Amino acid sequence: MMAEAGTDSPPMDPCSGRPGETNFVQWPSIDAEIDGLAAYIRSQPDRGFLVMVPRRFIGYRLKDRIGDDARTSFHQEVLDHKAVQERFAAASVLADPGDRISVRAWLGFHGINHDYGTDRNATAYRSIRERHETGRALLEGIADVIPVTGAGQQNIRRRAQQMVELMAAAPADVIDQVEYLFDPDLA
Repeated sequence: MMAEAGTDSPPMDPCSGRPGETNFVQWPSIDAEIDGLAAYIRSQPDRGFLVMVPRRFIGYRLKDRIGDDARTSFHQEVLDHKAVQERFAAASVLADPGDRISVRAWLGFHGINHDYGTDRNATAYRSIRERHETGRALLEGIADVIPVTGAGQQNIRRRAQQMVELMAAAPADVIDQVEYLFDPDLA
């Protein structure tokens, strides 16, 4: 994924010969997440961790809070590309369709591509933000029956439909999902 985005860093190779673990954890705020991840990583000095973050500032803060043992193995500037930001948002929605922040990030892109929509579709999103549905039900509703009004409404509907289609086509295995979402042909 990083090589396709233009990094010159060598790829990471598994050292232990055993599969790694993937854990999805939700925190009440960015700072709580950074502090919690740093504490968890520091508590297990004999293990290695790969932490994927959607914004560069999170990676830098996490590295600072972990301390001298933290290493980055990615090209941070890759997250400046909207296509990568879009795919990280998609990965977050696939991991937890009930995460309204990730859904909002996904809906904030233009309807048919990974450019940001007008004011990130804020007016149209405000027209649905009080809905109680979450995850797939919310996305399916936006794509079909939930009234969406204001500037960006078509973007919101197209993005919701795209995510519903993406979720339906996504493989069940996490590793396969990463390969599916970050397919080099998408670039």
